[in-house]
This record gives sequence, C-alpha cells and structure tokens, in this order.
Amino acid sequence: MPPAPLDPALLYSQLHRGNPGDVAHYVDVCAGATSVLELGSGAGRIAMALAACGLEVTGLELSESLAALARSRTQREPAELQRRLTWCSGDMRHMDLRRTFDRILLPYNGLYCLGGMRGALACFERAAEHLNPGGELWLDVYVADAFHDEAPLDDELAGGDDELAGGDDELAGGDDAHAPPDPNPDAQDEPVAELEVAGRLLRVFEDSRWSRDEQRLVVSYRFLDEHGREAARQEVVHDYLLIPEIVLLLDEAGFEVVRCNGGFAGEPYDDDAELFVLGARRHS
Repeated sequence: MPPAPLDPALLYSQLHRGNPGDVAHYVDVCAGATSVLELGSGAGRIAMALAACGLEVTGLELSESLAALARSRTQREPAELQRRLTWCSGDMRHMDLRRTFDRILLPYNGLYCLGGMRGALACFERAAEHLNPGGELWLDVYVADAFHDEAPLDDELAGGDDELAGGDDELAGGDDAHAPPDPNPDAQDEPVAELEVAGRLLRVFEDSRWSRDEQRLVVSYRFLDEHGREAARQEVVHDYLLIPEIVLLLDEAGFEVVRCNGGFAGEPYDDDAELFVLGARRHS
C-alpha cells in the first residue's frame, strides 16, 4: 500500500521556518504595543511567539490549510495564550477587519506574494487604515536588486511566460509559504534540506526560474523519500520588488520610513545586504 499523501501545509511549515533572529526582532519592535496584526500569519510561527509575550495578536492568512494548521496548534497551547490569539482568513490586499492595531507585521517575504507593485500598494493602503495613531508597520524581504541588475545569460536562465506557471493559491499567503529562493536565480534542482514529516524522512530539492522583465521568481520544491521516490512537489511564485520601489509605494500609501536595516541585529542596509528589514509609520 502506498503511503498516505503528505499534508501540504505541514510540509511548508516544516521547510520554511523563517530567518535566524526574525522572531526576536518582531518581539522587540512590538515592545510597548498591546495589539498586533500579522499579515500572512501562516501556521502561526511568529504570532504564537508574540502571544506568549503577552500581546493580543490577530493573524490574517489567505491559505485555509495554513490557517487550519495554526488553529490546530493553538488548541494545544494553554488557555491563557489561546485567548490572546485570533485567526482570520482573508486577503491582505482587501482586508477590512473593522478595528485597528498598534503594530502590523508582514514577515518573511510576504510582500512578494501579492502579485507585484499594485498588490503591494493595496496591502500598504489597507495597513494604513488598520493602524492606530502612532502605530507602525514592519516587514522583511530578501534583497533582489543585485541579481535583478544582472543581464540574463540566455533565454533558459531568464525564463519566459510559457515556463512560469502560477503558484498554488492555497499556499501562497502564509509566512511559512514565503521561502526565499536561492540568491542565484539559475539554481537547478539543488538539495536544500532534509526533513522528518509525519514520521517520514524527506530530502528537499529546489529549482528556480527567473523572469527579469516580470520581476518574478518561480521556485519549485521536490520532496523525495528515503527510497528516492517523489513524495510531493510544491511551488512558490514571488513577484519581487526592488528596494526603491518598496519605499516609493510606502510613501504613496501614506507611510514614512522610520528604520531600515540589512538584518535583524541592526546591521546597516548597504550593497552587500541580503535582507531588507524596515519599519514605517503613517505620515502625521
């Protein structure tokens, strides 16, 4: 009898665990706040850590399967922590939660899962509507500017419309779904991880295709079992933005940047930075 299919949401949450230091960073920037909205909350990795610090946290997630996994995990937590967590299903580009928050967080490349500049602007505009006076928006993304500025070597590397399949919308909304691709956009079927999921040992291989003109990366993952058989395949589509574009869109949505760094330990953002960590506040 063949093994049971693996839960796609569980695969994502096991493979994509964020970046080192991101949880501590988001706990730090929420100091002094009482209410937090996490956009693209996925399986609850960051939201649950914030709730454990005493914050009231709402997680908004597009993927029903990831949101269900978050709810299931919450039920195993103490009742006091459960009371501080609220899970909502919806699209951050069109959200209307009928309340406001002290902090809004958009972690782990969630900005790149919104279809490009138009979707990012819609998200920023909705975020501005959901912030309390003096509230802040915080996000982090990988820096795509360096490889974007490189000229494509050939058509296969650059990709094309026929090669760029759309992502799985069911799993395109959570922080656990926002894996940063290999910084080298020509990565082809390279091993990236070994996991144990539902009692099964899996090796994970990554393949990336890049469309420079569309500012799009399609990242495919193959999960192979201990016998080398393919157990699952998943795909993430990132419509990445360049850093000046992000800052411009924030300004257009009514935000001013209050801090930007090249990492979670306060590293300066410069040409060598691989991460862009930003905090913004609504214009007064």
